[in-house]
Amino acid sequence: MQALAICGSPRRGGNTELLLKEVLTELNVAGWETELVKVGGTAIRGCIACEKCFENKDNECSVKKDKFNDIFSKMLKADAVILGSPTYFAAVSADLKAFIERAGYVAYANDHAFSGKIGAAVVAVR
Repeated sequence: MQALAICGSPRRGGNTELLLKEVLTELNVAGWETELVKVGGTAIRGCIACEKCFENKDNECSVKKDKFNDIFSKMLKADAVILGSPTYFAAVSADLKAFIERAGYVAYANDHAFSGKIGAAVVAVR
């Protein structure tokens, strides 16, 4: 089994990253393969609603200037996806929100690509 943790915090080594690493450690002990990727502090932008993903149906976003498609591909391969974010004004970080919107749109365009996957969230709150 594979688990992918996606960190929405722009702060390296911050509370969100520490919490995600703790979750992944426990999954490793249980025999899972794990990986942590960061979207916080990256140049991944939100969906531009071009709808090319509905035309192409290739499990990719037509915007190729960032690492979105690489991370989305890892999400497709994973059995479980864990999203982590600090809370900024009672919401996830803007970077994670942009990623979620794009991933959701591309997944929806490709026959609900996340159906049957395990999902979880980790939230760092002060």
